[in-house]
Amino acid sequence: MEGQGNTVGGDRESRDFAEFRESGDPRALGRVFDSVAGELYRVALHLSGDPVDAEDLLQTCFLLAIEKAERYESHRPVRPWLLGLLANALSANVSETPDLPVITGGR
Repeated sequence: MEGQGNTVGGDRESRDFAEFRESGDPRALGRVFDSVAGELYRVALHLSGDPVDAEDLLQTCFLLAIEKAERYESHRPVRPWLLGLLANALSANVSETPDLPVITGGR
């Protein structure tokens, strides 16, 4: 389809994120959060196994989205991009976690 590269992703959250990126309107970002936070939290909880870590990952994901908004390609859906940011946040979190000592049984 000709000219499709210039259109904003067809879903509402993609249009809202593109609006946030262009205008900085926090209400647009809030609409994105309201639309996708539940799904992103469930993914984060599945990956981390801990509700507190999942909340931290979700928060980090949206902070990264704000920081990297100019990298978002508005002709693509925002949800997979946010899932990628979530995965990157988890990866960074895991790599920063110190290794726990190995405890062996016996004397």
